Amino acid sequence: HKAGTRVGTVLRPRLAAFVTMAAISIMEKFTAWIDGATGIEGTVGYLLVILCVIVGHTWINGRSGDSDQPQESVEEEDEAEPPRNFTAAQLKYFDGKPDPKTEETKPVYLSVNGIVFDVSEGRNFYGPGGPYELFAGHECGVALAKMSFDTTHIDDLKGCQSLNFGEKNELDGWIEKFQYWRGYQGKGRLVP
Repeated sequence: HKAGTRVGTVLRPRLAAFVTMAAISIMEKFTAWIDGATGIEGTVGYLLVILCVIVGHTWINGRSGDSDQPQESVEEEDEAEPPRNFTAAQLKYFDGKPDPKTEETKPVYLSVNGIVFDVSEGRNFYGPGGPYELFAGHECGVALAKMSFDTTHIDDLKGCQSLNFGEKNELDGWIEKFQYWRGYQGKGRLVP
């Protein structure tokens, strides 16, 4: 039994070497034939690159032409409501508290320099019980610019025009933060 194992261990490397040499010889002959047929040296390399691109494209993009697979239905996203104007009284409704009529939780809106944002995703900050709940349903641009919780700065839309340079920069920073960093949806404008 040991003799058979010895013969197998000797023959396997020789067989592998023979198969490798045969594959290399066939590949060289195929390469020479393709190069001769096209008149371009290295055609096999180009063909391999093209094959890799096709396989990669198919793998990344999936098989879009297969009729065997059920097509996934693409649900249309809910269209965003068009921007609207809010009066101060209308804005106060959106304070994040339960609606007394329906008992559903209302969204949380606030206004910064007249731009009304839906900050419902930040309910833990701006909604009931949050550290900035004072701002829910109100214009709070001056308060944010001055970094103040003083109620005299709440609903002071005209005060945004009389801020000093540093406060205006702070106000612009808050607007940028709401629009781009937090991605709060703009719902419209606060009108006097």
